[in-house]
Parts: sequence; C-alpha cells; structure tokens
Amino acid sequence: MSAGGLTTAWARGLVSGLLAGGVDHFFVSPGSRSTPLVLAVHELARASYTVIVDERSAGFAALGHARVSGRPSVVVSTSGSAGAHFFPAIIEAELAHIPLVVVTADRPIELQEAGAPQTIDQVRLFGTHVRKSFELGAPDASALDSLGAVAGRVVTASLRPLAGPVHVNARFRKPLEPTDEPALRVEQHPAPRLFCGHAAPSEEAVDFVLRELRSSARPCIVVGPLPYGSGSARAAAHAELLHALRRVATQLGVFVAAETTAGVAPSLDGSVGCLGPLLEAGVFEGELAPDLVLELGSTPVSSAYARFAAAGRCRRIVVGPAVVNDPQQRALAFVQSDAVPLLRTLATALPPATRSPEQAAFLGALSRVSSACHTELERAGDASALSEPAIARSVVRAQTEGCTLVVGNSLIVRDVDAFGADLLRPGVSVLHQRGACGIDGLLAGAIGARLATPPDRGVTLLYGDVSALHDLGSFVGLRDVRSPLAIVVVNNLGGRIFEALPIAAALGDKAAFERLYLTPPPSGMLEKLAPAFGARYLAASTLRSFDAALEEALRFAGPTLVEAFADPEHSRVARRTLRAALTRVGKEALRVE
Repeated sequence: MSAGGLTTAWARGLVSGLLAGGVDHFFVSPGSRSTPLVLAVHELARASYTVIVDERSAGFAALGHARVSGRPSVVVSTSGSAGAHFFPAIIEAELAHIPLVVVTADRPIELQEAGAPQTIDQVRLFGTHVRKSFELGAPDASALDSLGAVAGRVVTASLRPLAGPVHVNARFRKPLEPTDEPALRVEQHPAPRLFCGHAAPSEEAVDFVLRELRSSARPCIVVGPLPYGSGSARAAAHAELLHALRRVATQLGVFVAAETTAGVAPSLDGSVGCLGPLLEAGVFEGELAPDLVLELGSTPVSSAYARFAAAGRCRRIVVGPAVVNDPQQRALAFVQSDAVPLLRTLATALPPATRSPEQAAFLGALSRVSSACHTELERAGDASALSEPAIARSVVRAQTEGCTLVVGNSLIVRDVDAFGADLLRPGVSVLHQRGACGIDGLLAGAIGARLATPPDRGVTLLYGDVSALHDLGSFVGLRDVRSPLAIVVVNNLGGRIFEALPIAAALGDKAAFERLYLTPPPSGMLEKLAPAFGARYLAASTLRSFDAALEEALRFAGPTLVEAFADPEHSRVARRTLRAALTRVGKEALRVE
C-alpha cells in the first residue's frame, strides 16, 4: 500500500472491499469531507465511476444503474445535509427492491453538537428506509484489516434477504488528503464472495396454490412491474421467468396477463396477453372474469385492476419476496417466494391438466380478445395529429430486441399499458419507477441505466413535461452519455392527470387550477436547455415527424431530446375513441357461442 497515512488507507480499504464484494459502479458528488473516499474511488474504481454534482440526481442515477446491472451501485457524499438529498432515491430503492449502497462522509464525534459547519447527526440518518445502517466511526489502525469483511456485509445486506438500500456512515478527521506518512503495511482479509439464490416457496405454499389452480375454472396469472433490467444477470433471470410463465400457461392451462412494465411480451399462441388492453376491453368483468388470480410482481398500475381487486369477487394469491403487495387488502393468501422458483415448481409438480369446457372457453375468449385488441388499436389510431396514446404506441413500437425502455409515471405509464402494450417485442427491457410511484429523478435514472447498458443497445426515456421540469438538475449528467439515449418529453402543457381528479371540478377556477396543479413548463425551455448540456434537440408535432425524430435519436451516439407536442384535447378524444373501440371489441369477442 502506498504512502498516505491511516485516513487514506482506511478509505482505500472500504472502497476495495466494496469492489471485491461485487459493486458495479460508483457515483460521486463532490465535497470536502468525502475527500479520502473520492480519491480512493478515483484510484481503485478507475473508469467505473461517474461524478454528478447534485446528490439527488446522483442517487437516482445509481438507482437506474442498479436496476439494469442487478448489482449494488454506490453513491458517495460529503457530510451535513448533502446526504439527505439521497433520501428520495433511497425510498424508491427500498420499495422497488433495488440494491443501493449509500456512503456518507461524516465529521468526527468531537465536532458533533459543537457548532461545527456541515455537521448533523448522520447516525441512522435514513431511519427504517434502509435495510441496514453501518456506523464505521473514525479510522482505526487495529480494525483496518477487517474493512474488507465489513464491506462484504454491506454488499450482502443490499442484496439479501430482500434487495434494497444500505447506509454506511464514515467519519474522517483532518488531514483528509494523503500525507507523507510511511505506507501502512496491513494485510486485509478479502471480502467474502456472495452467491445469491432464489427464495423458494414452502411445500405447503406450493400445495395450496396447486389446489387453488386445480379447483379454478378461469385461472389467470397477472404480472405487474418487475425489477428485472437488461444487464446480463437480470436478463438471464427475466428469460427464466418468461420460460416459467409460458410453461405454466401450457402445463396447467393458465392465462397470463402481463403489464407492460413487467417486460413480458404477448405470445403468438395467445397464452400470454397484455393486461392493459384486456382491462379496457372489459375482460375482468362479467361471466368470463377470472375466478382466481395469481399476482406476481408489484401492484399493477391500472386503476381498473385496482377496482377489480377491491371488489373482492375473485380469489387472489399475491406472490412476493417479503412484503405483501395488496393495497386493496382483499387477497386470499400471500406466498413468500421469488416468482421463478414458484412457477418452476408449479409447472413440474403435476402432469398437464385436462381442461374443462369452461376453462377452454375462458382461454379461448382471452386469446380472441388479445388478438382483436391489437387489430383494433392498429386500425383505430388517428394519424392526423400527435396524441399521447399515439406517442406511447410509437415509442413501444420503436424498441427492438436488446433495447431498454424507461417509462415515467402519471399518464405516461397508463397510456403505454393501455394502448402500447400489444407492440412490446421479446427481449425489450422495461424499467419503471413504481416503488414509490414518484416522478423524482427520472432523467437521472435513465442516465444511470444508459451507463450500465451495452453501448450498441438503445435506451429510451418516455416521460412528461412536468417530470422533466422536476429533474432539471440531472441534465448535467448528459455530458457523460456517449451512446444512444432518446429522451422523449411529452409536452401536453402540464400535469394533465389532475384533470381526472375531483379537484378539477371542485376548484371552479381555471386559472387557479392551471397555476396550482397543471404547472406547465415555460415555453421553449427544453429547446434552450438541451444543447447547453451537449444533447441534441428535436421537436415533433405530427406522428410522422415524431417517428422520424425517434428513429434518428436511437441511431445517434449520444443524448437526443425529442419534445413531442401533444394537444391535450386531442389526446382526450384519442383516449375516448380507443377505449370505446376496445370495449366494443371486448363485447364482440366475449360472446359465448
């Protein structure tokens, strides 16, 4: 170990231990107290770090990177209030089960509660929102050889038993820079290797689910948002999930209805369909509604599904690694398990079932509706002007195998799921910030995902103008993007989802409603902002020009911001037209002959 003194050796020990434990990338926000850590990252992580000035943006960029890689990313901040800016990303990582290691530099204990600047109580700063908190204290020569093992426990805690954020608080005394002291010759114990397996269901749980499936005339698997991304490890896990889903669908005669955010493409044989269009078509209502739902992933986005679940007319079994995803509180049972081992066990537990006439009619009806929905959505679209549903369809259509699509919240994800899901191709990864369902850091998350994705594969972010306004600080991160990143901003003059809420009518003051809720961004803001941070800017107000701009953006080796101007009234009409068409198709296809 080179010269630099105890502080330098301590920081190097922590960083090298995190790297040995499997950390994939560091995101550093500059500051003084974190100097030993930053220098250690620069020396040891080499090219595997990114500097982002704003801690909030750095947190979400790390989150996006971890979503794709499946490995914990590390964010490093200085002392004081700096680390508090990680909180929104920590909450999302907690609820979405994304591994994240947050390292906050801190001042020594003698400066606490002594009026020292940039000094707050950072012990357990993030409360119960992190899986574990590690207080390292000030550098200690007697503990230096154990830092690798400590770092290994940090990485392990971020991955198992349930992936999520972990906080490390590291105190440093001055001098913070390397000194001329003799090199410390300490042989560190390496961090232990970590092999994560799948949490398997109990035999009792498998028997229970099989009995319920066997006694069901109209069983259905509903797949909501999943944490799988496009990195090699996650891609393999996702591929295994898809294989297990299709095997269960065939083996046990169960229909699969997947949300777009699950990244599960509809199948040609009709056994896997799209949840959004099926809900719009009224499949989950009437005589052919499912009588049993096996629910995988996070809670589906659709409000129609929430109403279906809240009605309690169908038995629902919720499957998850730890937490119970059941906001309606009507589930029949909760099975603690990863989806893949449960599905694999179900598919192999019993020989293929003989389908009853009612089961065959149910599966046939859902397959007919899925096919009819796709045909009608292709036919009913209005190409005369650019609408939000048309943008959603175009963006999903543009994704080819190996691409990553990052979908924003609010109206965006609902349009994608209802009107674009049928176009999802196999091998496309869909990332969605559904943990806390916020619009925080969407651009930062897409930048992190871009950094973790092979450069020959395109990444597209689709989000709204208010979401873009909320994350302006993340534009600085575009300077590090050297591969295709298409940033599609839907300019519909503000937060139009509020128009569907009771406050729109209750307020009775159009100007006040626009000021308080719609909050439209300043005209021309993005056109001026994008070039300032090295991104190309393209504008589109017709479907043809939008498709051309998106195609160009996915070919360009760098960031391109595509601002899509969608008239709100035209979008409302388009939604009504498409929903009416899907409802009509559903009624026709569901007629029992």
